[in-house]
Amino acid sequence: MWGAYITGTYPRSSELIEATRMYSDDLQEIYNEDKKKAIELQQKMGLSYISAPKQDWDDMFRPFCINGIKVGSLDRIYETNTFYKTPIINKKIKSNKGEILKSLTTDLFSKKKPWKVDLPDPYTFATSANNNFYKDRRDLILDIAEMMSKEISRIVDAGCRLIQLIGPSIPLSKDNNELNDAFEGIKRITKGLSAKTYLYINHNDASNIFSELQDCKVDGIGIDFTVTKPTKLKKLKGINGITCGLLDVHNTRMEKPKEIAKLVKTITKEIQPKETYLTSTGDLEGLPLEFANKKVEIMGDTLKILKEERNK
Repeated sequence: MWGAYITGTYPRSSELIEATRMYSDDLQEIYNEDKKKAIELQQKMGLSYISAPKQDWDDMFRPFCINGIKVGSLDRIYETNTFYKTPIINKKIKSNKGEILKSLTTDLFSKKKPWKVDLPDPYTFATSANNNFYKDRRDLILDIAEMMSKEISRIVDAGCRLIQLIGPSIPLSKDNNELNDAFEGIKRITKGLSAKTYLYINHNDASNIFSELQDCKVDGIGIDFTVTKPTKLKKLKGINGITCGLLDVHNTRMEKPKEIAKLVKTITKEIQPKETYLTSTGDLEGLPLEFANKKVEIMGDTLKILKEERNK
């Protein structure tokens, strides 16, 4: 089965950028208008899941920064030009009581198309934070997982059909114990969850943990193939689903749908999963809006090619 969806936060329009600078009285209305346009474009291009655009999220950790988590200083997301404010852990982490769901503006989604949300995996969250409370990182990871599990359950109850956990830090784990802690955190989230779950590893090379990823309790694995070279794909053989990160969010060069479709088919042939998705390599928010829109159009055109060739 072929599918496609975008990953992460969508860029803001020039009107929205100006409104945030001026703290406009109608800021929420402008946020919603930007979200509507991003959702409508995804629907128009026939994407399999409509991704929550999240233009009002300053970074993927910020909405979680309440109840024991404070906002720290700016830090760079690996070797990109994207930044986040470091979460500061000063006390035991507790539930956010549905704050994440409130920020997603779920009433904007059409009931005709399934929708998805991208959230940080617990290990990436823990390793990106400044921990001043927990003596054992495993305890921090598992408390983050418990907090996120409650939030995600609310999101799924609201109709979300795909949770994609973003885990760029996982390939950087120092040993099997850390990797097992990362997987245990994910397991705490996915156990008993009625929505599909994918773990997406971008920014860092994931090839060194291909074999271990088969033990992760998710429905599929996403790989950023602009960073991870597909030379050891056979070690992923046996996973149920694969998401191919091939639309480069760090480059305004426009990919050619036929070439991307060829790459997707090559990867699928090597792994032989039950389902294959195409996605962006990360958040499109780093691109100017017109370029991000074009990337989504390319994604839709690529999916159309894949489906047409399947039906021949």
